[in-house]
Amino acid sequence: MGCESERLRYTPLPHGQGAECVCRMTCMDTGSTESMIAEEGTELGLVLIQQLGGAPEDDARRVLVTDGLLLGRDNPAFVARYPALSRRHAELKIEGERARVVDLKSRHGTFIGGRRVEQALLAPGELLELGGAGFVLTRAPARFVPARHPRFAYASFAFAAALESVHAARLSRRPVLLVGEHGVGKTALAEELAAPEAASSQRALLVDRLDEATQGAQRALLTALREAEHNPQAPRVIVTSCEPPEALVASERLLPQLASYLSAWVIQVPPLAARPEDILPIVRRHLTALDPSGPWTLHPRLARRLVMSPWPGNVRALLAEVERLQLGSRDRQLNERLEAEPQSASSALRVGVDGSWIEDAMGNRTDISGRRVLRSVLRALVEAQLSGEELLTPSAVAERTWPGERMLPRAALNRVYVAVTSLRKLGLGRAIEHVNGGYRFAEGAVEIVS
Repeated sequence: MGCESERLRYTPLPHGQGAECVCRMTCMDTGSTESMIAEEGTELGLVLIQQLGGAPEDDARRVLVTDGLLLGRDNPAFVARYPALSRRHAELKIEGERARVVDLKSRHGTFIGGRRVEQALLAPGELLELGGAGFVLTRAPARFVPARHPRFAYASFAFAAALESVHAARLSRRPVLLVGEHGVGKTALAEELAAPEAASSQRALLVDRLDEATQGAQRALLTALREAEHNPQAPRVIVTSCEPPEALVASERLLPQLASYLSAWVIQVPPLAARPEDILPIVRRHLTALDPSGPWTLHPRLARRLVMSPWPGNVRALLAEVERLQLGSRDRQLNERLEAEPQSASSALRVGVDGSWIEDAMGNRTDISGRRVLRSVLRALVEAQLSGEELLTPSAVAERTWPGERMLPRAALNRVYVAVTSLRKLGLGRAIEHVNGGYRFAEGAVEIVS
């Protein structure tokens, strides 16, 4: 988290009526989040984290849920920030690990997951909306506020705990196994663990996707681990997997000897569905990375959809969706877009030879002349068709679309995928084929017009 020693300690600052928690995070000597909670009595409680509405500076603002918490302008914690709230809009009452929401006959209503309620239970991870503001309920220590990080955007205690474990692991030479679903950020955390600014200057060996490793690769890894155990100069081993070692051993996909080495330090990376409060911080950080020239805003309807989506593809899928929406935006606000239905390969589609427009069978033309990336990708496909190229590889598309720009192959692949997905959404549909790792127009699907 940007400090030399990696244990978290929560230092409370003054706050009013027990409703709003404002604090700073400092770093102490090495230890785990779990041990810190046990020692300091910082038990997990229910917290509302702002997602929608309110001032931009209040993004991810945290409100501690106390028994009988009033949501409304009669509560000083809400009056200045949410003027659309009724004076006594709703009340939250803790019931075990959930909170009961009771609407107090508010003018504009109270909603859970987009559904208006008079009284209902709100579970962690669900979106509560009232008076133009939206909050996700989560479980976290009452005094926890996430620190800023140069690599990661997050608001959840779950991810903060995983990140703290990564930082603590920097001080050890033991192999580390990062376990989590596809696209959850295991590789990024592995790179954080092996970062040049880590406390240890030891070299690192990164092994990706243990769950797909062959027997030969597993034996080679076992040899490397045995060498590292007795050789201080051997590289530190960091492994990622979509499944825990015990599950891989049970299904006979992992050597038991290798599992015994890798089970010593396992860090679980929570899926995005378990930490929806991280979604919008990730979106805003990625938009800034894509275009740092000025602020981007999100339409409330889009923000609601992003927060409520289950994201089975996790962070990878979220970033691809953000790039698709950003490519399709003409201003600095991301909106939900009513996309054309994907066309079949037999539809009579027409495209401009310069890649500036797409026209469907009804003569409806979509102008993309002002969208440089989409136009460049479409023009590359047109030129490949006209020159008789069998397939256009993603690297070839990237070279034509971002000439002279140096990027990792993985980043180029992702950029091209996002652009092609956007073109499909704008009407090309299955007219663009993905075959053997390359792209092309389906035979007879597109008429190229000068």
